[in-house]
Amino acid sequence: MTTEAVPHEEVRALVEEVVRVGLALTDLLATLIEAVPEGAFPGEDPAEMIIEMVTGTLAPVASSAGTHTVREATALTGAILDRVLSDLRLASSIGS
Repeated sequence: MTTEAVPHEEVRALVEEVVRVGLALTDLLATLIEAVPEGAFPGEDPAEMIIEMVTGTLAPVASSAGTHTVREATALTGAILDRVLSDLRLASSIGS
């Protein structure tokens, strides 16, 4: 992992995109899961089926990016959450 400084504007754009995508997907998935008729997927978890459908939808995008880039993007999004939660815990402990 490199440690080069990334311009503030680029980090800000990343934050905005992560938030935008996160909110949009959360809303979309919740709406789809609620809309699944009872018994539409006998013996299956409707939420899992919707996640699989979205996975299929995103597969061409992931393939275009390549495995390495997908793994880096996955690691980056995980690190973003870890860092936000870590700083939140730190701020909470300072305020206590």
